[in-house]
Amino acid sequence: MPELPEVETVRRTLNQLVAGKRIERVTVSLPRIIQRPKAPDEFAALLVGRTIQSVERRGKFLRIMLDGLVLVSHLRMEGRYGVYDRKEPPELHTHVVFHFSDDTELRYKDVRQFGTMHLFDWGEELTLPPLNKLGMEPLDDAFTLQAFKKKLAKRTTKIKPLLLNQEYVVGLGNIYVDEALFTAGIHPERTADSIKPAEWARLHQAII
Repeated sequence: MPELPEVETVRRTLNQLVAGKRIERVTVSLPRIIQRPKAPDEFAALLVGRTIQSVERRGKFLRIMLDGLVLVSHLRMEGRYGVYDRKEPPELHTHVVFHFSDDTELRYKDVRQFGTMHLFDWGEELTLPPLNKLGMEPLDDAFTLQAFKKKLAKRTTKIKPLLLNQEYVVGLGNIYVDEALFTAGIHPERTADSIKPAEWARLHQAII
């Protein structure tokens, strides 16, 4: 599953490729990817005529900002976006296609079919699932050592599953949690309340 650095790379790339493009129509061939609204036809109809303003990120989620709407997308295990010329035939496992007015297309491909898409009004996406309970962003200025310790230090939970819990710190998956703990010299099965101040400082920097 892509973790924060991979999703951030996707965000930056998509921002360069699709910002400013106008959606002419949307094709959905795998309805279960569309989580909100439940009806794929309604999802597609709401997006017709909208222009992509920018592509943002919250944790492992992409936030595709359109005029008046926000598309929240999670890639899960193998979800991928690609921009293609309309004449290029779609690859196998292409489940959602955003057809632009300039004869290009943004295609969502997902072999495992675990990806999700939610559509919200601007600002609403931060108050409702799946984004409303997400924790601190490791790349934000607000992710200070003090804030990090305040959130986790008194917990009796083992530190690895605690860091994997997106309600505390977002964007970390199995790989980066292992790397951060190894770098900080902290065993993954230690409980958070057993970690010393110097270790918290090393872990905080290792995560960043």
